[in-house]
Amino acid sequence: MKVSCNQQVAILLATYNGVKYLHEQIDSIINQTFVDWHLYIHDDGSNDNTLAIAKDYAAKIPEKITVLDYPAQGGACNNFFSLVETVEAPYYMFCDQDDIWHDTKVEKCLKAIKREEEKISGLPYLSYCNLRIVDEMCNVLHDDFWDTCQLYPEMYETLNHRVSFTIPGCTIMINHRAKEISGNHSAAFMHDGWFTIRTLAEKGKLIAVPEALIDYRQHSTNTVGVESCYKNKSILYKIQNLHFLIETHIKTYKMLHAAGYGSIATYLYNKVRENVVRKSIYKQKSKR
Repeated sequence: MKVSCNQQVAILLATYNGVKYLHEQIDSIINQTFVDWHLYIHDDGSNDNTLAIAKDYAAKIPEKITVLDYPAQGGACNNFFSLVETVEAPYYMFCDQDDIWHDTKVEKCLKAIKREEEKISGLPYLSYCNLRIVDEMCNVLHDDFWDTCQLYPEMYETLNHRVSFTIPGCTIMINHRAKEISGNHSAAFMHDGWFTIRTLAEKGKLIAVPEALIDYRQHSTNTVGVESCYKNKSILYKIQNLHFLIETHIKTYKMLHAAGYGSIATYLYNKVRENVVRKSIYKQKSKR
């Protein structure tokens, strides 16, 4: 199954039991200042009214929203990969079901990539924006996700530097070239991480958009969220979850290696380097 997108940007929304927040997410996409987009939704076997909500939107504005009908993929990672493989478009954005996009998100992320394409065409490019962290009721908890989770774009400019995956998929836009070079993703356990490292492996560029362009909702059913940033900094958490963390490092290295990364020794060296550099940048920013 292949679908050709007639708009510049294909927004890919993977859903699963998202009835509680889905209306707000889709409405925020409809209200974008940039209008040359099409929203593609694929549901992963929800047992609530998620699919009904998606189909209702598609029925009301079919020129902008399409619900894709093919089997469940068994998880968000596979669901997003299936969407990328199904849809053909110049640019792609990944969309979670429970956030709220600010009205200039598509416009500003696309401009960031196009600026780079005007300098050097034919390369894979990936832009990503900052986030505003909110609670279930959209009360602001933190204005700056990058600062809260110590995500510093200057740390991740080459493939060897990319030893952890802290760019949320909901912030990402890729151009078609980044899709073309994504290759066999069978070793991937995170779709967003895979596209970032494959882009870097093929001499492309990650483009940081510092402005917070999403309200990143934190709630009890978050699969990945801000709380993990705090937990991972805790020595007690690391001791209590040592087996899990070792397994995660193994999966991370296997994915990196499959995408073109170097040896285990290189990974371990750059992991230590990442922690040292992060602490150094954090101290510098704290003094300001």
